[in-house]
Amino acid sequence: MHPRICISGLSAVGKTSLAKNLSKIFEIKYIATSQILLDSAFISGYDSFIPEERCNHFWLSNKARKFNLQRIENPKLDKKIDLLMLSYINKERPIIIDSLSVPWLLNDGHSCITILLNARFNIRVMRAWLSGNRDINLLIKGIREKDSQTREILNNVWGFDIISKKYLNKFDLIVDNSCFDSINDIKKTETESKEKTFNIISTAILLYNQLRSRNLETKKYHKLLLKFRNLIKFYPDSIISVPDCFLHLSDQIKKIKWEERKHVWLKKSFYNQMGSW
Repeated sequence: MHPRICISGLSAVGKTSLAKNLSKIFEIKYIATSQILLDSAFISGYDSFIPEERCNHFWLSNKARKFNLQRIENPKLDKKIDLLMLSYINKERPIIIDSLSVPWLLNDGHSCITILLNARFNIRVMRAWLSGNRDINLLIKGIREKDSQTREILNNVWGFDIISKKYLNKFDLIVDNSCFDSINDIKKTETESKEKTFNIISTAILLYNQLRSRNLETKKYHKLLLKFRNLIKFYPDSIISVPDCFLHLSDQIKKIKWEERKHVWLKKSFYNQMGSW
């Protein structure tokens, strides 16, 4: 049984790189919401968002800022694209998408694993700097403004706040990989950070898939369970929330006070992740 996966996260958190790697490993299609949004904007007559102009960190450009202001004024395009992405997930076909809206829109009882990838603001800025080598002050300003516009757009379109507990409760798995990077030596820690993040999330997806398939008496299942239990032990500050179905797998997972962990993390990190250097 192949998974359906939705990955969410703010700019420069690493969701695109993660989604592409997961797509290769699971051999399923990855659809980037932002690319469909820009393609639709071009077709609908917005300022020429042709693919050739979509350079690295396009969303931090002046043209993108103007586009986001138009999206705030008129939410029709975003609503159309979000509903399209939701339809992809609801078709019961294996797929990976990245979307901040779809987890909120999914009906109860869905079989898509929803994943929130998070990192502190200063870590995201340094990751953006590493991949684009732009002026650090421009990145700080650009990402801060992009976060604020994204929050306003989603609130306008669907009426939810991305830094609310109600929104967080829509996710099966929450991973904060801030601690995998060193702010002072981001180049040195980048590769290892991606590997650790991928290890956590891919293991969780495989285990989730085994549970959906009800293959609980196989060596593969027990190996995955042991591995995920160890990941929780090794990275307690990174694995913030796990799927509800995981809570019955072992006492080690069940005994962790997940709601308390999420509450503490939310108070310390999520409320302060947008614009706090």
